[in-house]
Amino acid sequence: MAYPEQAYQPAGDAGGGAAFSLREILFSLRRHRWLVLACTLLGSAAGVALLLSIPPTYTAESSIMLDTRKPRLVDLPSLVSEQTTNPEVAQLRSEVDVLRSEDLASRVIDRLHLLNGTGFQAGRSWPSVLVADARRALDTHLPWLTARLPILRQTRPKSVAPGVAAQLARAHAVEVYQQHLSIANDGGSYIIRVQYRSHDPELAARIVNTHVQLYLADQIAYKQKIGKRASAWLTQELSNLEAKLRASEAAVQSFREQNQIVQSGDTTLLSQQLAAVNAQIPVAAAELSSRESQLARARELLKRNSLDSQSNVLDSRLMQRLREEEATLKQKKAQLEATYGDRHPLVEKASAELRTLEQDIQAAMARIIQGLQNEVDIARAKDGELRTRLQELEQRTVIADRAEGKLRDLRREVSANSALIEVLLTRYKQVSAQEEIQQADARVVSAAVAPVAPSFPKLATHLPIVVAVSFLSGAALAFLKELTRHGFKGTHEIEVECELPSLGSVPVVPSVWPRQAPQNLVASAPHSTFAEAIRYIRNSIQAGGLSVRAAPKTFLVTSSLPHEGKSVLAMSLARSFAIAGKKTLLVDCDLRNPSVASAIVPPPDTPSLTQVLNRDVDWRDGIYKDDKSPLDVMSATAGAPAPHDLVASPVMRALIDQCRRHYDIVILDSPPVTAVSDALTLSRWVDATMLAIRWGVTPREIAKTSLNKLFQSGARLCGAVLTQVDLRRGVFSPAEIEYYHKQNRVYYVR
Repeated sequence: MAYPEQAYQPAGDAGGGAAFSLREILFSLRRHRWLVLACTLLGSAAGVALLLSIPPTYTAESSIMLDTRKPRLVDLPSLVSEQTTNPEVAQLRSEVDVLRSEDLASRVIDRLHLLNGTGFQAGRSWPSVLVADARRALDTHLPWLTARLPILRQTRPKSVAPGVAAQLARAHAVEVYQQHLSIANDGGSYIIRVQYRSHDPELAARIVNTHVQLYLADQIAYKQKIGKRASAWLTQELSNLEAKLRASEAAVQSFREQNQIVQSGDTTLLSQQLAAVNAQIPVAAAELSSRESQLARARELLKRNSLDSQSNVLDSRLMQRLREEEATLKQKKAQLEATYGDRHPLVEKASAELRTLEQDIQAAMARIIQGLQNEVDIARAKDGELRTRLQELEQRTVIADRAEGKLRDLRREVSANSALIEVLLTRYKQVSAQEEIQQADARVVSAAVAPVAPSFPKLATHLPIVVAVSFLSGAALAFLKELTRHGFKGTHEIEVECELPSLGSVPVVPSVWPRQAPQNLVASAPHSTFAEAIRYIRNSIQAGGLSVRAAPKTFLVTSSLPHEGKSVLAMSLARSFAIAGKKTLLVDCDLRNPSVASAIVPPPDTPSLTQVLNRDVDWRDGIYKDDKSPLDVMSATAGAPAPHDLVASPVMRALIDQCRRHYDIVILDSPPVTAVSDALTLSRWVDATMLAIRWGVTPREIAKTSLNKLFQSGARLCGAVLTQVDLRRGVFSPAEIEYYHKQNRVYYVR
């Protein structure tokens, strides 16, 4: 246990314990659980009573959807531009504004006769009623005051014309209607929800359904109106176009007769002939080119004696037979030459036959060339005839085209009039058909039904909110109480805020020993919780002293304020040391309000500490034995003059030195620090000083002030002790030993 030598520095101000962690919050709620429970129960009861006293409000709802997939009985285009496949946000908002319009609300009011219904009639507001009642009372009881102050005089309501009154009543009804009406679209779908709130569920459902029906009927009526106007316009246009068509057809027929234009199908006969000649000329030219090419090829092959490769020659049976005979003769000649030689008569005969056959072949080739020449001449003649015919037809076509241009203009006019009549006639039939099958741009997804449960108040929904708010209110009060708490709630808090070791805590005496003083339990009930707590403090003192230097022998027990249990702590600690085998002396140094003599009664005629300090008796004569333990006691008596001078005298210091030499442990019980300065003086002469702090009672500020004074006076503090701790009622942190009291109580005997 370290003994601080420098002046004590407070860990924080009065609000130093205001910083809460989650665990601290839970401990605070546990510590003030009865306050939180009371606030929760009372707040919940008040909230339920308020909810039950409110008249129930019912909300009827109907959903309509803007149609993006319209059913069609026939495929007819609409007269009005239909909604796009994906309606834009602006269009959805426009439909919402239409549903919220005053005109629609007014027509619903008229349809359901709500103008004189409950809740829709115009009435005076409660402030105006209150002012009128006050003015009436002043006119009755204090007429002299109202005579001097005309502003306090009751005024008669101004008369309103019947028409103006009706308008005001309707405006008020529409305003009330719109206040209870709700039109909403979530922006992510084509669904628009129409809601109305009323105390009557049946009325709410009727209003919503009527509102939606009138909205859809308006769309259909608008389309029907457009259809009728379109039908009238189309009828007039059809009559005018039919007259124009008849005039243009007569003009076409008259022009044909004047220019002798013969029509064959869609074109004239001259155009057909010209087209036929134009089609034949390329064929004839191609044929002529082919014949000339064959002739030139044949002549070229004839010069090279290779006419046999010509297709015309190959196709000739005569040439095939001659070539076969030529081959046979050449083979026969070769055999004869091989057998008889070149000059044999048979060889010469075969050669003569071969020459004759070659002449026949040349004659046949000449005839083939002449045949190709004849085909070329025929093809050239045919091509020339067709070109002459084409020139003749082109000359005639130039003349006919001039008339055809005018005829085409007349025909286009006829076609245009006819096509326009066809379009308008088709549109007229479509419009006539649509007048009976017009559809609205929206459809009802779900119609409104009379709600069974009210929308407000909802006990199932609002009761948890009321309970939660009540609980949070109780928690807030608990936190406020925790923040404004003055005392320490555990030993760990002393260590954190005071920066001082905690030696332990002293529990309150259990009710199982109602007649015994707490200090007697150390001897009479050594296995009790109280006795174990005193031994824990004793061991903490001894262990702390050994960690620094030789164990301290003289201890001062003091407190900040009276009634903090310091005397009980001093007597109990002294008896515990004595029972443990230490030669112990307990000295009561409180000369103003001594308490040791009343708890440990001295024998008659035993001198007191006052007599010892006045040197009337030897200090050994003032010591007497405790009847419950081997403890030596020196008590004090009240009424001594100048008690502070006695305590601060050199005799007191010499007495402490004498006791230190003759005893193992000397414990001094001093007055509180804030009451008198005796403790500050005595703390300089002892080895260690401990401060008793009452659990939950001693203010933190005064405890820190006492510690600071002790440090400034030169005291060597060994720690603080938390006294009168109620282990059953307190809520402790897991960092504190008291938190584990229930687990550790198996080691105690009550």
